[in-house]
Amino acid sequence: MKINGEAIRKLAASYRDKKISQKLLFECLKGLLDFHSQYCDRAMRAAVFSPEAMGEDAYADMCRNAEKSVELAEKNLVKVLTALNRMAERAELAPVYDGPVSDAREDLDSMRAAVLAYVRSAKE
Repeated sequence: MKINGEAIRKLAASYRDKKISQKLLFECLKGLLDFHSQYCDRAMRAAVFSPEAMGEDAYADMCRNAEKSVELAEKNLVKVLTALNRMAERAELAPVYDGPVSDAREDLDSMRAAVLAYVRSAKE
């Protein structure tokens, strides 16, 4: 399962003269980046900080807050991918994400992997 960059490019092209649709598409794409950012932030915090240096309570608070941020980003990811797929369907394009979109853990894991791969490939 993957993010279809070509469908995103075609959506952007089809919205060239539709300001509100452009804003919606932009906000959805920002949601993908926000998810990526929160996921990476949590991993970096776990790799860099330690309870020995911060103190047990401060470290636990930091980890809880990072986890909450990822959970919120996951909920938003479901909404974003649903919206992008609906936009693609209305434009008679292939889905932006070709897998199941739900908050089930296995679906979130697949969506996460697809977003991470998409963001990495966009940087290349």
